[in-house]
Amino acid sequence: NDMIETITLETNQITLTFKPHYLAEAFGVPIDDQTEITLTKPMKIKRRGQEMRMVIGGQEVTQANPDQALIKLVVRAHALRTGLEDGSIPSIKDFALQQHIDHADAKRMLPLSYLAPDIVEAIMDGRQPEGVCVSTLRTGYDLPLLWTEQRRKLGFPART
Repeated sequence: NDMIETITLETNQITLTFKPHYLAEAFGVPIDDQTEITLTKPMKIKRRGQEMRMVIGGQEVTQANPDQALIKLVVRAHALRTGLEDGSIPSIKDFALQQHIDHADAKRMLPLSYLAPDIVEAIMDGRQPEGVCVSTLRTGYDLPLLWTEQRRKLGFPART
């Protein structure tokens, strides 16, 4: 970027040093080239599944980066439920054989087909909270049935 001179990452903070002449030109204000203009914010790195995210000043900095394994899990859960409902899948055991997964894993994923629609949408878009990953959702048995409780448990914002 033309505006930034340096970016310094430390264990618990990030510091941006700006180019004074760029800011002077961009904002139409006189700034001495010797003036150091910096912005420092608290920062931490959080892990979500296989990826790491930078959280600056309490706000997660991320570009939508869908977790393909998580999406696959949710899609499989919906395929299982739909197939059982319409009869195209005779049993969970048959689904497990068809998908080359363990029968117990297939049984545990069925509750994921009852996730709130906005949670599914966020997962598809890669906007799920950091703790929502395949390992946390693999066993859907402990998911609440109420969508409001699902949001609370998984760290999604409450809907109004």
